[in-house]
Amino acid sequence: MTEKAPSNSKKTTSKKLTKFDTIKKEQARTAIIKKQIIEMFLKKTGNIAMMCRELGICRQTYYGWMAEDEKFKKAIDDEKEGLIDFAESKLFNLINEKNTVAIIFFLKTQGKHRGYIEQSNVGISGEIGITGYEFSEKFMPKDKGDESE
Repeated sequence: MTEKAPSNSKKTTSKKLTKFDTIKKEQARTAIIKKQIIEMFLKKTGNIAMMCRELGICRQTYYGWMAEDEKFKKAIDDEKEGLIDFAESKLFNLINEKNTVAIIFFLKTQGKHRGYIEQSNVGISGEIGITGYEFSEKFMPKDKGDESE
């Protein structure tokens, strides 16, 4: 005869979640995901689609949070500034290595007040005509010498 394993004598009681509990749970989940986005922003070089896909949310959710949550938006903006700082440091590394393209780029973007700009001089001459339209005499300008009316 085989013995049965003793069953757990405790009965599990399942608490029915209220609407309030569900909302609180979703808010907690949202806060966790927002924190994860902020933490991974630099690692993913600001690639919104990649972060959203990895966290299981759609991009529209991310952009909704950016529009509605000023604290979240500020944190993301700070992370974006970090990416710009990183790119600038790489640019200066190239300038230090005497990279001509990096030097020219820097001067064109940051040295405008010293004359490092490109100008395109565009000249237009000639007449402009309209074709394909018929104008009624009613709308045509009258000659000064025409006093027949």
